[in-house]
Amino acid sequence: MPDGKGGEVWAFEVDGYGNAIFMDDANVPSLSGLPLLGSADRNDPLYRRTAALAWSPRNPYFFAGTAGEGIGGPHVGMDMIWPMSLITRALMNDDLAVVGACLKTLKATHGGTGFMHESFHKDDPTKFTRSWFAWANGLFGDLILDIEKRAPRCSPSVIERSTTMIAANRRQLLGGAGLAALGSAAPGLARVQGTAATKPDLFIGTGGHGHTFPGPSLPFGMVQLGPDTDNSRWDACSGYHRTDGSIMGFSHTHLSGTGIGDMLDVLVVPTRGSLELDPGKLDDPDKGYRQRFSEEHAEPGYYRVKLESGVLAELTVTERTGFHRYHFPKGAGHILIDFAHMIIDVWDKGIIVDQASLAIDADGVLTGSRRVHRWAKGRHMHFAMQLSRKPSRVEFFGDDNKPASAGAKGVTGNKLKIALFFDEAGGDPILVKTGISAIDVAGAKAALAGEAPGWDFDRAATAARRAWAKELDSVRVEGGTPAQRTIMASALYHCFLAPTLFTDRDGRYVGMDRQVHQAPADAPAFSTYSLWDTYRALHPLLTLVQPERAAMFTRDLVRQTQQSPYGPPVWQLQGVETGCMIGWHSVSVLAEARAKGIEADYAAAWPNIRRRAFDRTFKDSDGSLGRGYYYDLGFVPADKIWESVSRTQEYAYDDWAMAMLAEAAGAKDDAETLRKRSRNYRNVLDAATRFAKPKFADGSWWANYDPIQLGHDVKKHRDYTEANGWQATFLNQHDVFGLIDHFGGDAAFEKQLDALFNAPSTLPENAPPTFRGWSANTHMATSPTTTSPISTPMPAPRRRRRR
Repeated sequence: MPDGKGGEVWAFEVDGYGNAIFMDDANVPSLSGLPLLGSADRNDPLYRRTAALAWSPRNPYFFAGTAGEGIGGPHVGMDMIWPMSLITRALMNDDLAVVGACLKTLKATHGGTGFMHESFHKDDPTKFTRSWFAWANGLFGDLILDIEKRAPRCSPSVIERSTTMIAANRRQLLGGAGLAALGSAAPGLARVQGTAATKPDLFIGTGGHGHTFPGPSLPFGMVQLGPDTDNSRWDACSGYHRTDGSIMGFSHTHLSGTGIGDMLDVLVVPTRGSLELDPGKLDDPDKGYRQRFSEEHAEPGYYRVKLESGVLAELTVTERTGFHRYHFPKGAGHILIDFAHMIIDVWDKGIIVDQASLAIDADGVLTGSRRVHRWAKGRHMHFAMQLSRKPSRVEFFGDDNKPASAGAKGVTGNKLKIALFFDEAGGDPILVKTGISAIDVAGAKAALAGEAPGWDFDRAATAARRAWAKELDSVRVEGGTPAQRTIMASALYHCFLAPTLFTDRDGRYVGMDRQVHQAPADAPAFSTYSLWDTYRALHPLLTLVQPERAAMFTRDLVRQTQQSPYGPPVWQLQGVETGCMIGWHSVSVLAEARAKGIEADYAAAWPNIRRRAFDRTFKDSDGSLGRGYYYDLGFVPADKIWESVSRTQEYAYDDWAMAMLAEAAGAKDDAETLRKRSRNYRNVLDAATRFAKPKFADGSWWANYDPIQLGHDVKKHRDYTEANGWQATFLNQHDVFGLIDHFGGDAAFEKQLDALFNAPSTLPENAPPTFRGWSANTHMATSPTTTSPISTPMPAPRRRRRR
C-alpha cells in the first residue's frame, strides 16, 4: 500500500483495530525476523521502506502506545499461548543458528509470519494471566532487537513506560520478575526475584574535591567522553566541576577521582555565531567559545545537554570511540576541534604539547596526532574522526591561532585547531564519531571501522546502557534509604571506570618501556593504575565482583613489571610511570591475587621485583626515593627524604607483599629476608610515646613532636603522606599483632586507639586540600587494617582473644 513519505510499503493489520498502515507489537518483531527466516531479503527496497516505517516514530501503535501500551503491551488475546520450550531455548542461546532454527519452528506452529500473537497454539489458556503475556512479549521482543542489533528510535520516556527490556538484556529479565511470572509455564526455570540494582547518580563526586566527571564511557573503556568546564584549577582535575556555569566542549579522555589532572584529548565544540578560537575565562563565559548550558542529563553510557547556542548535544561511546549527536537550530553553525586543549597547571613550564598534526583526506576523515608533556610526560594521542555530513568549508589554524593557507588540507605544529563550517546546520542532526589510539592514526581508524561502522547513535547508546546494566547488576543491596543505595551504586560505577583499556583492536599497546608491544587477545593492556589509591580496597573488591577483570589486571601488571624500567608500577598513566605517591603497591595487588588463587606467571615478574627489593642501582621514581637509607638504617630519615615516616611504613608493607611473590617464584631465602625487613615499620614507631614519628639520620626523634602536624618543619610539610601522626600511628597492614606488642600489649594499644577517636579533629594550617572535609584523626586511620588486601597476618608470638 502507498505511504505518503516512504513510498510503497507492505500493509499489516493491527489486531482488533481493522486495517492500518501501522504495525503492532506482533508484526514489528515479525518483520524484523523475516530476513533471518529467509522470508525476505534485507536489502530489498520494499523491505527496507517497510522496516524504516515500522522503526520510526511515525508508527504510534508500536512506539507511543496509541492503540495499546507500546512494545509488549498486555492487550493480547487470552486464547493465544506461546510455545514456551522453543522461546526459552531461543532466549537463552547466543548461537544465532540455534536461535534461527527456533524461530523457523515457531513460524511453522501456525499460519502467517508472526512470532507472537499469530504463532500461538490455543491449547490451555486457563493457566496464564495478562501480566504473563506482557513479560513474555517483552522478552521475545528483546531477542529480536538483539538479532537486529538496533534500538527503537523513540524517546526515553516511551521506553520507560514500556513493560519491556530496553534497560536490560534478556538474561537479566529472565533472572527477575519476568521469569518468575512465567514459572507455572516453564517449571524449573524460575528463580526468586533478586533485589533490583540501584541506579547511580553520575553527578555525585563532580562537586567539592571529588574530581569525577559525568560523561559516558564503557566499563574500563579507553574512551571516556564528556563535557569540560575548566582545565586549570585543582578542583577540576577531571575537566569538570558541577559548580561551573559554562561548558568549553566535549573531550574524549578524562581522569576520574585523581588529585592531579591530565588528558582531555580532542575537544569538540559545536556552536553557532562568529568563530572563536579560545575558550575564554570561566568567570567571563560571554567571551570565547564557552557556552552556558541547561537541561543536563547523565546516565551510564549516555550524556545530554542543551547549550546556549541552541545546540542539543548527546554523547555515547564504544570501547575506543566517542559518538556525538548534535541537533543544531536552523541556520549556519560550526564545529571547532581544539587539539591544543588539555589540563594546564601552574607549575607547567616550557612546551607542553608538541609533534602535533591535523589533516583531512578526500573522504572527509579528519586525523590528528600529538605528544603531551603534562603529568604523564611524553604520552602520545592519535585520533580519526568522521562526520555524518560534509561541511561547507574547512579552516585550519596553527600555533598562536595563525590561519593556514586557503585550501589547506592539514597543518602541523604544537597547538592546532580546525573549524568545520555548515551553511545550514539545522535539519538532520550532525553526528561525529572519533576513534583514538596511543599507537598511531591507523589504530584510531581501525577503532572507527571495527566499533562504529555506521551512524546508529541510538544503537550505540543502548549497547552502552546494557553494558553498564550488566556490570552494575553484579552487586545488589537490601535495606538502607534510597539515597544510601544511590550512593552505593554511584561508588560502584566509579569503581568500574579504571583501570582503562590501553590496547588497540589489533592488540598493540605502548609498554612502560615506551616500545610498542603485542598483547594476547585474552590479555589486553590497561592504563590508569592509581595504585596508591586503589590497592587497599578497589582491587580486593574486583577480585570479588569482577574476578575475570581482576585476573586481566593481574596478568597485565605482571607484564608491565617486566617491561618497566622501574619494575613494579607505582602510578602508571598511558604507558608512562608518573611515580606519584609512595611505595610500589602493584606488588600488593599481585600478592593479593596470588593469595586468592588468580593464575598468573608471578615468577616472570620476580626478577624486576627483586631488583626493586634489593638493587640499590635500580632506577627510582619519586615513589621509591630513600631506599638506600631504608636498607642501611632500617628507616627513611626525615632530614634526608620527604614523607619519610609514611615511606618507611609503606616500604615495609611492600616488603611483606614481595615476600609472598618471592615464594611464588621459589626464592625462599629472599622471601625470608623480606619478611624480616617488613618489620622496619617499627623503626618509626616511638614505643615511649606510642606514635609514628619523624626520625633523623642520627637516630634521634623529633623532639617537640605534635601528632596534629604533618611534619617536623611545618612550613615545608611533610613527614607523612596525606596523613599526620595520629593516622600514621595505626598504618599497619600486615603485622597488627606485632604492632600491639611494640606498644606494650593490649591495654596500652587500646588506650592509644581510644585516644585516636577521642582527640579533637583539628587540622593544621598547612593541611593540603585533600584533607578538607575529612576528620583529621580518622581519615585512613582504620582503612588500612579493615581493608587490608592480604588477609594472612604476619606470624606473631601469640594470638589473643579480642573482645
